Amino acid sequence: MRSNTVGCEEFRNVPFHSLRHRGNRLFPHRRRSGRLDIQGSLTMTRDELLTAYAEGKRDFRGADLGGADLGGADLRGADLGGADLRGADLRSADLRSADLRGANLRGANLRGANLGEQWIAQGATRSDGYFFMLTNFTGEGVRIKAGCRDFALAAAWQHWTTTRGNTPLGDETIAIVNCLIACAKGRGYDIPTGWGPHKE
Repeated sequence: MRSNTVGCEEFRNVPFHSLRHRGNRLFPHRRRSGRLDIQGSLTMTRDELLTAYAEGKRDFRGADLGGADLGGADLRGADLGGADLRGADLRSADLRSADLRGANLRGANLRGANLGEQWIAQGATRSDGYFFMLTNFTGEGVRIKAGCRDFALAAAWQHWTTTRGNTPLGDETIAIVNCLIACAKGRGYDIPTGWGPHKE
C-alpha cells in the first residue's frame, strides 16, 4: 500500500496549501470541491471569502489566501486548516475559534488580531530557510512548527538533538526555539515542560 506521507525533502517541492496536518507530519490534502488553480489549490479573493462566510460557509481548508487583505475580517469559527496565509494582512481580524491547524502563516501580519484563547509567536527563519513558530491552537496545545515539522516540545527536542545535535544548524535551532519560548513566557503564556535536556 502506497504511503501518502510527504517527507521533508519532497515537501520542499509541494505547495504548503496542498498539504494537510496530521500529528507530526503533513499529508496531501484531498479536496472535495472549489475553484482550483494550476497547482490544485483553492484560490479565493477577499470578497469571495467574506461573501461565502456571510452565506454561512465555514470550510475554507487549503484556501490560497497568500497576501490577501483580511484586515478587520470577521472569520470567527472558520476552518482555515492548511490554508496558505503567507504574507496575509490579518490585522484586527476576528479569528476566535477559527481552526488554524496546518495553516501557513509565514510573514502574516497579525497585529491586533483576536485569536481568542489561541496564540502565535512568530520566530526567526533558520539559515536553511525554515521559518519557526510557536503556536497554541485549539485541539493542538503548544507546538513548535518549522517547515514540514510540527512537534510538541518534548518531541521537538528529541528530534532536533537526534538529527542535528552538535551541529551549527542544531545550535541555531535551539537558539531560535529558546527565543520563542522566552517571548511566549514574556507575554504571559503558559508553556509546558519538555523542551531541553531531560533531568533525572
